[in-house]
Amino acid sequence: MVKMVKYCCALGLILAFAAPAFAQDDYPVFQIAPGYGNIGFRFDFRDPNLAPFVNLKPGRHSGFVLDTNFNFNARFGVDLFTGYYSVAPNSTLYTNTFGMTASLRKSSRIIPYGTAGFGFGSLQLSTQLGVLGEKSMATRIGGGVDIPFNDSMAIRVDVTRMGFHFEKKWNSAANYSVGVVLNLSQ
Repeated sequence: MVKMVKYCCALGLILAFAAPAFAQDDYPVFQIAPGYGNIGFRFDFRDPNLAPFVNLKPGRHSGFVLDTNFNFNARFGVDLFTGYYSVAPNSTLYTNTFGMTASLRKSSRIIPYGTAGFGFGSLQLSTQLGVLGEKSMATRIGGGVDIPFNDSMAIRVDVTRMGFHFEKKWNSAANYSVGVVLNLSQ
């Protein structure tokens, strides 16, 4: 049994190093897209632990987003989305989701894609007493388009629905983001 595990591990390692030889010449592709994000909450957030300090009202909140993709081939890849939003005075929402992405690359002028993932969200408040906050599970589903300039740069417009499990109930928010895509594998 131990020999079989060793042989399977050795075969897996050989295939892992040989995998780029099986791929097309232009894949895998690593993309990073920093940009502006705008998230809109439809709920009042009143955590009893944070009640005297923060009251997250419904509305739009802006911040920084970083969308990182590793495309295995022309259609499928993995996606890591990170968002950092200012949601109230001295309050921030940090979200990090990991998931899959699927692209439709029929045209070189516009590339639509869909994405879905899950991760965590953290709402934090900076006070004189320290940092207070609440963590939750987060989900992300939606899509967008990449508009390429050349082989190494594009503009990304992303529209997703993000869900958070704050205060022991699910709440969702529409997230819009715009960024510059840098293809780092070209």
